[in-house]
Amino acid sequence: MINQEKIQEIIDKTDIVALVSEYVQLVKAGSDYKGLCPFHSEKTPSFMVSPSKKIAMCMGCHKGGNPISFLKQIKNISFEQACIELAQRAGVDLNIERKNQGPDYSRYYKMMEEASKFYHFNLISTQSGQEALKYLSNRGISEEIIKEFNIGLAPQKSDALYNTLKELGFNEIDMMDCGLIKQSENNDSFFDLFKHRIMFPVTDRSGHIIAFSGRIYNGETEQAKYINSPETVIFKKNQSIYHLDLAQPFILKSKRIILHEGQMDVIASTKAGLGEAVCSMGTALTKNQTKLLREFSENIVLCYDGDSAGVNAMVRAISLLRDENFNISIVRLPDGMDPDEYVNKFGIDKYKEYFDSHLESPNDYIYEYILGDKKKLTLDTIDTVKNRLFKFLNTLQSRVLVEGYLHRFSDDSNVSYASLILDFNSFIHQNGFIENKYKNEVSIKTNNKKIVSPEFNDEEWANMLYRQKAQIRLFRYAMKDKQKALQIDSYREGKTIVLNCFDKQHKNLWVSLINDYYEFNDKYNEGLFFKVLTEEEYTCLISDITALSRYGLDKIPLSDNDLELCLKAIFLSHDQKEFSDKTKEFKNLSSDEQKQILIEKVKLMQSVNKRKNTKKGD
Repeated sequence: MINQEKIQEIIDKTDIVALVSEYVQLVKAGSDYKGLCPFHSEKTPSFMVSPSKKIAMCMGCHKGGNPISFLKQIKNISFEQACIELAQRAGVDLNIERKNQGPDYSRYYKMMEEASKFYHFNLISTQSGQEALKYLSNRGISEEIIKEFNIGLAPQKSDALYNTLKELGFNEIDMMDCGLIKQSENNDSFFDLFKHRIMFPVTDRSGHIIAFSGRIYNGETEQAKYINSPETVIFKKNQSIYHLDLAQPFILKSKRIILHEGQMDVIASTKAGLGEAVCSMGTALTKNQTKLLREFSENIVLCYDGDSAGVNAMVRAISLLRDENFNISIVRLPDGMDPDEYVNKFGIDKYKEYFDSHLESPNDYIYEYILGDKKKLTLDTIDTVKNRLFKFLNTLQSRVLVEGYLHRFSDDSNVSYASLILDFNSFIHQNGFIENKYKNEVSIKTNNKKIVSPEFNDEEWANMLYRQKAQIRLFRYAMKDKQKALQIDSYREGKTIVLNCFDKQHKNLWVSLINDYYEFNDKYNEGLFFKVLTEEEYTCLISDITALSRYGLDKIPLSDNDLELCLKAIFLSHDQKEFSDKTKEFKNLSSDEQKQILIEKVKLMQSVNKRKNTKKGD
């Protein structure tokens, strides 16, 4: 527990302008400062910082407060964590008693900090570091970047770090626990895990160094390009994100995260002013990492290497990020380059310009990934690609997107759209739906009672009828049996025939089915029926076929009772629309006489509907 005197000391000794400036671009406003609120989107600055009052607060959303409250909210950490972090910055000794706070890792953090200082010193201040500095300089890594990222160099001597830490008073057990050293096979000596590699410290979200990533630089191709610290008590690879602590203020400002594959790519983006860049240390993105990233922003841009491994990793990452409801964008650099290569070849200005102007949809990326080189498509490969595409389309929530990508594949493969639709429906029949996320908006009611189907619960049934128009279901009966089609065609309520309840497109399609097709054919044949349709009618039919399969309407068993319910829904919908049209017409009338005539018409319509419903209830 931190006492109130210490809390006040932290507040008094914290430079709140310097603290907030790490997250908000401030401008002088009299004796105070102002900037755009980091907690919500705005165009006019309403975030005020008062050095004299030690307050930083938004006048719009009222988030912020004293330095501790500000840091707690901006970094999404506990009050105590914010106090500890600010106390370290301000040089305030808290003397906290650790009761029920879990393990004390402070000695590990201190040891890792000393290891990082040792690596950094060896890079910039020794003769052996000159070769590595030259390599970094050739890669466009300046002294400022080396300092910002705390880059170092592991010496070639096998026990250099071990001896240094030993002299500083650290023991071998802790060194092994943190993955810095190993013991020899005969247990008589110790040696460093990292040797002759450029070292990148890995930090947790609070800035503690928890691991290292070592990269070769002298052309020793027989070695792994990167070696990371093993998992330890303070480092869990699948829960760690490189550069996340330093990227946090940039993420807050830009309202997005840029996700790369490797450290050099993160550095390249940071040099170009894209400080919101992070990476997952060359490993495949994990669910734990996506959950961690989601705490900082819902918007993410993926920019991976252009080789086959990078492309496959990007596709996997898209799937994981969608599970956490990210808004995903993709940036693909030309000629398979990675960000580091692009920056070194074209410069940081060109890179940033390209990055901001080449954001694309993840759906387009996956489509092109599935399609591959369309010039190499053959009849055999088309079938394979088609099935992979269907699996992807079955995960989409938008019918418009599904139809759009089927049209696109039709053009790319020279396969007819009609054939693809039929194959896609067959695929869904065999494999089922991944998920149906289409929600109901209105329930159909008759005499204050919902229409009920024996096969489905009333709400589900009403939703299907209302959302997808029961007239689509009628076509299923009509295409199954000519006599059923004629029976439906002759059905009427009062003087209203069922055809008059259809919308324009379906009315034309129905006339073509009854008058142009069944007039000359006794059985329904899809191929023959297509030939009598206009282009508009054909499009309508294909859309209906997709709707039946997409929303599960084709799985409702055919029955006389089901048919009657469809007809009820159609006439009810027609009556409601007619009444709504009359209401709109009433509002537009000018004279009292005209309004009185319309009132009588509406009363008559309501009376007819009431008699119809009463008769059917009997």
